[in-house]
Amino acid sequence: MTVSCSLAGLNLSEESTNHPLMIPFELKTGRPSYSFEHIGQVLLYTLMLADRYRDQQNTSNAMDVGNCGWLVYLREPVDRQNRAIVRPSASSFRGLIDTRNRLAEAIQQVISLEKLRSSTWRPPLPPNIGQMRICSTCPQQLTCGLFLDKPAFGSAASEVENLLRSRCSHLSANHIDFFCLWSRLQLLEHAAATRLDNVVAGIVESGPPSTELTPPGCIRELVVEQTSRSTEPDSDDYIIRFKKNNGSPIQLKAFSVGDFVLVSSDNGRHVGLCLATISGYHGNETDATATTAAFALVDSNASLMISIRCDRKLPTWIRAFRLDRYISDKATQINLSNLVELMQDTPLSSRLRGLLIDRRPPRFTGSLPKRVILKIRSFLKPLNPCQRTAVLSVLMSKDYTLVEGFPGSGKTETLASLLKCLACLHKKALLVSFTHSAVDNVLTRLTEAHINVLRLGATERVKDVVRPFSLEQNLADHVRCLADQPGSQLVQSLQSAVDFVRQAVESADVVACTALAAGGSTLSHPALAHRTFDVVVVDEATQLLMPTVLGGLLRLQPAGQFVLVGDTKQLPPLVQSSEARAAGFSKSLFSCLLSSALRDMETQLPFDAASDSAEPCGGCLQELTLQYRMNSSILRLANSLFYEGKMKCASEAVARATLPISAENVTRVLGKEGERKDSLWLKRALSPELEDSVIFLSTENLRDCHSPPTTSRTKVNDMEIVVVDALVKKLLLLEVDAGDIGLVAPYRAQVAALRRVLNDLQNAAKLEVNTVDQYQGRDKSVIIVSFVDCINPLPPSTTSAPGATPNGPVKGASSGRSDTSLLDELSRLTVALTRAKHKLIMIGCAGHPAAEAAFTDRTLCQLSRILQAQRSVQVIPGDWAF
Repeated sequence: MTVSCSLAGLNLSEESTNHPLMIPFELKTGRPSYSFEHIGQVLLYTLMLADRYRDQQNTSNAMDVGNCGWLVYLREPVDRQNRAIVRPSASSFRGLIDTRNRLAEAIQQVISLEKLRSSTWRPPLPPNIGQMRICSTCPQQLTCGLFLDKPAFGSAASEVENLLRSRCSHLSANHIDFFCLWSRLQLLEHAAATRLDNVVAGIVESGPPSTELTPPGCIRELVVEQTSRSTEPDSDDYIIRFKKNNGSPIQLKAFSVGDFVLVSSDNGRHVGLCLATISGYHGNETDATATTAAFALVDSNASLMISIRCDRKLPTWIRAFRLDRYISDKATQINLSNLVELMQDTPLSSRLRGLLIDRRPPRFTGSLPKRVILKIRSFLKPLNPCQRTAVLSVLMSKDYTLVEGFPGSGKTETLASLLKCLACLHKKALLVSFTHSAVDNVLTRLTEAHINVLRLGATERVKDVVRPFSLEQNLADHVRCLADQPGSQLVQSLQSAVDFVRQAVESADVVACTALAAGGSTLSHPALAHRTFDVVVVDEATQLLMPTVLGGLLRLQPAGQFVLVGDTKQLPPLVQSSEARAAGFSKSLFSCLLSSALRDMETQLPFDAASDSAEPCGGCLQELTLQYRMNSSILRLANSLFYEGKMKCASEAVARATLPISAENVTRVLGKEGERKDSLWLKRALSPELEDSVIFLSTENLRDCHSPPTTSRTKVNDMEIVVVDALVKKLLLLEVDAGDIGLVAPYRAQVAALRRVLNDLQNAAKLEVNTVDQYQGRDKSVIIVSFVDCINPLPPSTTSAPGATPNGPVKGASSGRSDTSLLDELSRLTVALTRAKHKLIMIGCAGHPAAEAAFTDRTLCQLSRILQAQRSVQVIPGDWAF
């Protein structure tokens, strides 16, 4: 916000020039202390202004900056404000810069961790100041105490150390070790991320673009093509469109719509002009915006222009700009805050530590009264037995319930019914999830349930059908109505807005937001500041980091309960640091509690036949095993490879469902191709028969069937793209709707390449092409999986030359490489192979059977054996003309 005002009565003669004067304005509501801390803030602002605007001196908009600052105390009379002018001096800056450097050094030591240490690790923090007068009122006493080193034997502790240790006296050694371990893992992950400070350092250290290669995640030599206001309602943002200064295509290098970017001058002189998000890319080769299906990655693609969304215009005196992608560190701040909050000396934190750290078995009531069953019967009636038992178990829980929902088992419907039951029983619930879309998917089922729902989060991230529940949307409408009020009623208008928010939160039966929005003692959504809930429901719990889940659980009432819903066989939380992942950071809270639940089967209480109950009690672990997605052939593969035979089709109709096309139509579309003796692969790939619902098309006999030995960011298998293109065209000729076809690949470069090839097809916009990770939670009638890598590559030790064995060359040996495919991860393969309802087509190089002996434990080798046993592998002839 920019404020222009006149400094009446203030003596600024020392700063007067022929140019306007830009100064920082710091407003304080406390008593006029003019402390060094307050003056120091103003001095730092003068430095920032000078760095940002001093280059403007040589333009028509020249102004003087950094000459002074204004420190204003609201409690001080106007006639005494002249001393509030803060003038910079070398001596004052010397102390500030020295303090800044010591702080930066300490932070750098913490985030530059190398080798994992034991759970008793303490971060290399600077020593505490040791001043009792200051430390006795510091709000960080608990945090300091948690990281305090154990006293050396025989040494006397200081008064401050005794104070800090007393703040942790309610914690056991196990609790403190838990805090230290997870804090370290979070810092390891933070150190591995594309942090803002790393991005800034890279900008400062970079040279001219002509002298060095542009790093990934960076676009340089950009000029502003157009600046306009956003057309979205209630938005004050700007949309700025860039192009290359020489008119060449912009190499997007894995940028995606929605990515956070830092905008700086291309010469590195002005770093961080603003933070922005990629809003679209436009040109001959690509054209996408945030509202299109191409909200996914576009790796190696190129575009003539790229646009960003930000809150300000860019300086006109800067000629060239650069965009650098970064990951916000807010998640790290929230997660660390959640860990500290778990250590607080409160009834809720103490109870959660007992359940989550000490693993005290959860408690359940023996029964539910008949009056409760009668009250919620209408919500239970549409559910299947597994879903009904899960809901009842939650209602009988005193601590927590784990609901493991297998693919297509109706997790969303179960959650919606649970929330209806809780509202009917006058229990306030908080629903959190990993993604905005997952939150909205549940709320969509509640739109006609006559339940008071409140959705928290940025309006643009909320689905249209859920926007009537959006606090931000409704608050904007409320404030708009107040805009016509006279200025004299401004205070009353502001109070009205505050009361509106308070009333909305207090009256809601269900409050819903992302897990990050619920976390952090001071970083959570403002509407949750003083709100607690009877029940917290965590959807997608197996995708959330354990510290992130804590944020929602810390919103419970002291005697509240929580529900974790997820599937441990699917994708775990995303962790970039290999060291943190190896130490267990990717293990979700659901997985941790699941192992305890399986070990402590005594938590499954028996049905109390003597009680006044109409339903038996479940336990802390409930599995939704009846699924409504996959037909019996696809389910057989999923059960064999992932789910140990636990899943069942919910009905005979689900089990026998196939593509709604006829064999006669397939014969007609194939024409002469179908008359070839070696066309069986194509007939089976398009066959509507149930026994052909799962098919693996091996490219081992085709020329150039392997992806070149490149990094995962550039892995593309052109031959598989040719096969996919041919199959999609045939499916469209068979009148399969393009919206029912999904294409999945493990690598973003392959996804981008598939999009380019399929872009010219009829109804191409309805085809969904995405990575495996982005397909979690989705399903399609037809799923085509491009494996890119060879399933059974021969290890280098078995080959005397690439693709050769002692007996001669082997086709499909993946160039003698034994790279590990992303699909070799069980969780990722689970997602890829459980998205299809009626037809699952896998395309890849089956490789050489000899490789199975060398990699018997590999997931893809297990898949190969199962497919061979089920006779689902079909080799594409090497001379087939595509």
